[in-house]
Amino acid sequence: MSIAGSINTKDDFNNKLKKAEDECHYDRIQDYMNNYDYKTSYINIDSRFRNIYPQNVVKMLPNYLSSNPITTYSNEYRVRVNINNNNNTFNVSDKIVLQNIIRTPIILSKSVYLINNYNYYMVNMNNHNLLQSYASSDNFNILVEAYDTLSITDRLIGNIPINSILGLHSINIYNNNEVFLPNIIKNIIFSELNINDTQLAENYFFIKLPFNYVNINQINTLTIFPTFNNVDKIFTFTFNNIGCINLYYLNANYPINNNQYQAYHEITVVGDNYIEFNSSSIALFSETNGGDNIVIGTVLSLIEGYPNINNYTINLKKNFTDVYSIELVSSEFPYIDNNIRSNITNKNNKLYWKYLEDGEYVYSIIIDEGTYYLDSLVNILKIKMNSIERIYSTSDNIVYTEFDITYDSNSQEFNFLSYKTDLNPYSLSLEQDLSLGSQVLKLIIRQKGNYVAVGDTIKISNATDIGDISSTLINKNHIVYAINTEASSYTIILITNQFLQNVNISGDGGAKTTIKTPVLTSFLFNYSDTIGTLLGFKYVGASTSITPFSHITSNMSNYIYPTIYNEVGERTVSNNYFNFNGMNYYILMYMNDYENIYTTNNFNNAFAKILMKGHPGDILFNTFIKHSPLVFDIPLKTLSSLKISYLYPDGSSPDFRNIEHSFTLKVVERLSKPSRTGLNSMKMNYLDSLKEVAFNNNFN
Repeated sequence: MSIAGSINTKDDFNNKLKKAEDECHYDRIQDYMNNYDYKTSYINIDSRFRNIYPQNVVKMLPNYLSSNPITTYSNEYRVRVNINNNNNTFNVSDKIVLQNIIRTPIILSKSVYLINNYNYYMVNMNNHNLLQSYASSDNFNILVEAYDTLSITDRLIGNIPINSILGLHSINIYNNNEVFLPNIIKNIIFSELNINDTQLAENYFFIKLPFNYVNINQINTLTIFPTFNNVDKIFTFTFNNIGCINLYYLNANYPINNNQYQAYHEITVVGDNYIEFNSSSIALFSETNGGDNIVIGTVLSLIEGYPNINNYTINLKKNFTDVYSIELVSSEFPYIDNNIRSNITNKNNKLYWKYLEDGEYVYSIIIDEGTYYLDSLVNILKIKMNSIERIYSTSDNIVYTEFDITYDSNSQEFNFLSYKTDLNPYSLSLEQDLSLGSQVLKLIIRQKGNYVAVGDTIKISNATDIGDISSTLINKNHIVYAINTEASSYTIILITNQFLQNVNISGDGGAKTTIKTPVLTSFLFNYSDTIGTLLGFKYVGASTSITPFSHITSNMSNYIYPTIYNEVGERTVSNNYFNFNGMNYYILMYMNDYENIYTTNNFNNAFAKILMKGHPGDILFNTFIKHSPLVFDIPLKTLSSLKISYLYPDGSSPDFRNIEHSFTLKVVERLSKPSRTGLNSMKMNYLDSLKEVAFNNNFN
């Protein structure tokens, strides 16, 4: 064999050997690359630490505005802001904030008048240029404050507390047709001040008091004040508007509060030394004001705020990378569900009914939102259902709706019993029927429009003696013995303790006789916002869920149109149970777009399911449904924030009632280095180093 051939054979062998080694190394490299190291972190999410209030990022421009730079224009939304020294750098559509817009206070001495037996006080402000149309606007109020420090002796002026004079008030401007100023009071004013109609309208206005002024101090009757009292105090008067645009529509910035209703204004016009924007409220007159300390700034950007606990975003302190999985590992949520709710989406706080004798008129009550137990709800129902006037009630004869309520927790039966108590004068008469016994009388009651039946209980009150028969025997509960529909009367039995020969039984009960009798009512559970479900009434909200007119309405009874078959044609005979546990046994947690709970309704799949089993005031620990971690098919490149929201099963948002919550997430990151190598895949020589590790491990 030639030397060249020997060399070629050796090279072939070496190439084959290298190829075999490379294949072995490749398998080993793949093994390393498919086995990563992982890092586990835990994130505490606490809703208290979300950014609650939105914030404008603003470039403030000091010394930019002139004194009283705000001008409004009559019957326009346009507002002008005057700029100093032609230094206008704004552009149309710029967003701006304005702060510290005020009205300059007006300081007046001895300007307040109290007039005996009159429930307004009068303020003297010369040439106020106000019209009643301005004063009638919701945006027009005046703040009255004491200029000097008040002492304890200043707290009452006659019978008027000083605090009734101070504070934020609406005002009234005099004109000849105003009913708030009786002629007798007007004449006193004209006489005391020597003024006329025009002067009264131009220089004075009136502020309502809670009651008439009386010039005697009720605490110290030795202190007598004038009947026409010009109060010897200094007051400041500050209007809350410019041109009848309230200051809270002019001041603008986040957060929204009582001082500012606008987040910003958008510039519509730019001039050499002014800018303009449109207010959300119209001016009623032209005016220039605003004070000397207004600050203006340009909005650069917005930092979102999340005032609602049921929907917020939290920025994480760490940026997680290559996120392999996320898991909910602990939760601390308040129990928040009330069984009586007043929110729009799942309201159930009303009860509706009609009387047979009252036509189509529908009576209703509203139950305050809260969590009720059966006893407490029954007590509330009795109070509210027995305090509504019937439609035929008059001031001379007030008639209220009347109900009694019974229930049985064992049988789950709930009953409404309806009554009425009517004045029924001169309606009683007694008859003797010896077939019933020598000590028995029949009491016949004539009552038009009654609905009593044999066996019903009625109650007589305020009747007088009938002959020799005492009223104590008459004024009590009785059982109806017989009825006479033609005569609109019914009969009850009186058992006396005396033999009735030669007994006087003439009389009619007198003018004040009142009778409580059963009446017929129909309850309307076809309304979706009733409390029927709590009380065990079926199919609440269905159009046919209306009870027949009856004295007793039970959750065990059928509706006018009974539902005999269910939706698939099966005969239905079951009754409902009371349901005081609320309608929402869980909430769904949504986090970014991560899906780990698959829903069967029309709403998106959720990240987690939180069980809501408890009582008001409870904190529910770890009531989430435990399941495997959410493993991403492709690891998340980065995780720096979480958008979190919650829904009830019906799609409505839960009201956390300002009670915060928290939970813990377990986050697993896949590290950028294969397991057991100590190498970092981000380095330039990573593959060469990995081959070396694979080679060494293969031959060791």
